[in-house]
Amino acid sequence: MKNILLEGANGKSVAADIFNESGENRKPVVIYAHGFNGFKDWGNFDMIAKQFAEAGFVFVKFNFSHNGTTPEYPEAFVDLEAYGNNNYTKELEDLQSVIDWTLDANNPHHGAHDCGACSGRPGATNARVQAFILNHKTVREILAAKGITIPAATQFIGCMHDTAADVMAYYDENILSEENAKAHFINIQNFETALNLNAKERSRRFASINTKQELEQVRKAIHSRSVSLFEPRPELGHGTNTLAI
Repeated sequence: MKNILLEGANGKSVAADIFNESGENRKPVVIYAHGFNGFKDWGNFDMIAKQFAEAGFVFVKFNFSHNGTTPEYPEAFVDLEAYGNNNYTKELEDLQSVIDWTLDANNPHHGAHDCGACSGRPGATNARVQAFILNHKTVREILAAKGITIPAATQFIGCMHDTAADVMAYYDENILSEENAKAHFINIQNFETALNLNAKERSRRFASINTKQELEQVRKAIHSRSVSLFEPRPELGHGTNTLAI
């Protein structure tokens, strides 16, 4: 797949290519960035990409937005104004866009569900900020003055449930006291059990997954499906619980 257009620095386009051989869904990804005065289709770059793809990798290469090429002329230096304004900061912004797209935005299955209730964005940042606020001494004093008392031993940490992959990430665990860290460890085990059961429930709607496997195997298949760059259909397994306690 050649010349996929992404948004790069200052709104200029980044043209990207993906090389991938058929096979299992989940593969390691190589992101290949050209050097100064280079471009993604220079010399033997396609041959390198094919070699990595045949070796079991997904290979992504791209043109930096201000390298002098354009989407219409990806192999020629025709945009000299952009080339003259290029800098390291712009290239870092382009690279981050490619990384984000590779891991998420090119996958309609994962991209449609990796959002949380935050205007289409993951909720991890909100969770971490809220935990920081509730752990703050001054905030607790203000709340206590209004009749809301949070015990001194209580600590909050942020967490995000990726509902496409059925995995949970926990943030700032290092702030926990020894006692709370032990309680947190028990909570993690309970969440893992719940995630396995949730994956089992959702798997009934996926023709590609054997729902009769062990719970851990079903969940592994759910996760592999969620990170496949080539998953063609969005998942519809999130709205079947009419009541949860």
